[in-house]
Amino acid sequence: MLDVLGAVALGQWGLVTTAQAAKEGVIPRDLSRAVDRGLLRRVRHGVYAMHGGAAGDEIEDIRAEWLAFDPTRQAWQRRDDPVPIVVSDESAALVYGIGDLPPGGVHLTAERRLRHAPKTPVIAHRRRLHEREITWVDGLPVTSVRRTLEDLAQRWEHAHVLAATRDAIAAGRMPAAEVSKSPILLAVMPELAPAPTHQSLKQRMKNVRPADPGAAFNEFFRMQFLGRLGQHPSWVLKGGSHLICRLRSPRATKDLDLFLDTPDDAAASAELLVVQMDGATVGRYTFTVRSTGTVTEGHLDIARVKVVALADGHLEVATFSVDVSGSVILNADPVREVIHTEASIPGYPNQFSFALYPIENQLADKLCAMYQDYGRGHSTRYHDLYDAALIVDQLEFNLPILKEALRVQYERRNMVIPRDLPEPGPGWADTYNRVVPRLAGTRPPFTTYAEAMGAVRARIAPMLAELADEQ
Repeated sequence: MLDVLGAVALGQWGLVTTAQAAKEGVIPRDLSRAVDRGLLRRVRHGVYAMHGGAAGDEIEDIRAEWLAFDPTRQAWQRRDDPVPIVVSDESAALVYGIGDLPPGGVHLTAERRLRHAPKTPVIAHRRRLHEREITWVDGLPVTSVRRTLEDLAQRWEHAHVLAATRDAIAAGRMPAAEVSKSPILLAVMPELAPAPTHQSLKQRMKNVRPADPGAAFNEFFRMQFLGRLGQHPSWVLKGGSHLICRLRSPRATKDLDLFLDTPDDAAASAELLVVQMDGATVGRYTFTVRSTGTVTEGHLDIARVKVVALADGHLEVATFSVDVSGSVILNADPVREVIHTEASIPGYPNQFSFALYPIENQLADKLCAMYQDYGRGHSTRYHDLYDAALIVDQLEFNLPILKEALRVQYERRNMVIPRDLPEPGPGWADTYNRVVPRLAGTRPPFTTYAEAMGAVRARIAPMLAELADEQ
């Protein structure tokens, strides 16, 4: 009996159906006895595996459900079906080994309605498939990789489909050029579309931010630089660009603030940035990166790096600075988040993953900087109060972590903790009211000192009083 069944199962992954066995003269009772003796294993009702032992994997479940839809014919006999039943969606992704999606059942697609028992794990889809959208994988009909990803994009979030698409390209399951043929997948990976000319890019920026296309243009290059740098996971983003990634309607910033999540000093960190990013290309643009020396700002050593974006390798189109801090003290782990760019431009990624400075540390930096003496008398960092007001208004933060971050920063800067957040200096409030409304991107209500300081005091002053008592 086993020899007979084995001949049938040989061409269909070691599986045999009850109907196929009956055609060979093997009755259900014989199959049950073989299961009891450990010679067969029941995969699902009406389908058996030719080996006993532990249960098979999810791929075996997919094959068994596919066989059960036409149990009398062997797998090879179904290859020329005019209306085939095809493995699709999450099940197809599982067959290809792409993405990390929960299967949620066995997905099968056909042009006709598929009838199945309600207790089976089958999820049936009625769709028309072109023959080029069907691929045979080890004897099993599966939607092509591109069609699989397009179907998944109808139901799954961008990040899941993006991960599956990258897996497919990296594993050689699908050439990157296939993405450019699919409007659905180009929305997921716009960087694989043909990049526009430089002049076309400038025009697109006018559409993105008509009031200030120049700012949108410069932000585009900073974000593309970060996206490329994100391939090196030890970098952490802080400062104004960090808040652009976290806040609604933040003020504009022209530069980047970075540090390595390691004990390296500023100069060594800047050196590594040059090594990693000088000559890096994104689309039509190449970045040149040069260190311009170190400065001391308060308690921090900062290395300055100049970045120039070149179009087609020679035309300078944008310039910005990167401040690289060394040996930054963290009171919480950096948070890696997906950053979405303002503009979705063909040929360039519209999102990337980057590690962000803990918001508690960022807020502590802002509060300390407002009161620090930088050798010029009282601080003139009016934007720090504006940023702090936005943070306490929009973001959640951990109060114990913030308290410890404040304690550390006041000690490092050798500053006295201000019990109730007084005005940072004579005339500071009046100057704030004149300066902050003119900063790019600022807007009411926190463009007035009273509103901004009132919001910060309400959240922070009680904690500062506790710290002052403990000092």
